[in-house]
Amino acid sequence: MSRPVFCAFAADYQRQHGNGQGSALKFWTTARVAHHARRARDDWSFHVPAHARPRLSLLDLNHLAHTLVTCGEAGANLVCEEIGPLATSAPWAQVSGSLGRDWQTEFRRLRDAACRQGARYR
Repeated sequence: MSRPVFCAFAADYQRQHGNGQGSALKFWTTARVAHHARRARDDWSFHVPAHARPRLSLLDLNHLAHTLVTCGEAGANLVCEEIGPLATSAPWAQVSGSLGRDWQTEFRRLRDAACRQGARYR
């Protein structure tokens, strides 16, 4: 997956918005972010067989889930279902902290919303 790209996005967000200034939504809904999110989602969903998914990096999946949720791309529910309750602090804490929110609460809120949406990407 594209963890270096997603880590760079989270670091860029932290530099630009870590003080609570600016629009988080505007940062995550750019064409550049959506392009990389779709590409990583497709690599994950089409090229990693189901039996190999438990060996994937939980950090990679959390970065992918976060990016899909925040940029509004389809498939976030599938990644969130794969993660289940196993959140990693990165990238959730980087973004939630700048918004004055608890990252674990924010992860659960966004994961649950993505899973409820249930729009399957195929």
